[in-house]
Amino acid sequence: RALAATADAIAAVQLLLAAFAPPREERHRLQRILSQLHFIRTALLDPQSPLEPLMSARAGASEGVRHAA
Repeated sequence: RALAATADAIAAVQLLLAAFAPPREERHRLQRILSQLHFIRTALLDPQSPLEPLMSARAGASEGVRHAA
């Protein structure tokens, strides 16, 4: 769920940046948010991340191999 929510947030920020041209300061703030969301996504996918035990505990055998979307 965390990975899906992060992917949704990344898509929303990307759409927001593409939809209009915000003032420079606002655009930089949105780009920082986007960078932080990508960092979170990477941490969720990284098998050596401290979050891995939480992710693997939730993943069922029927879900198969996780991969980047």
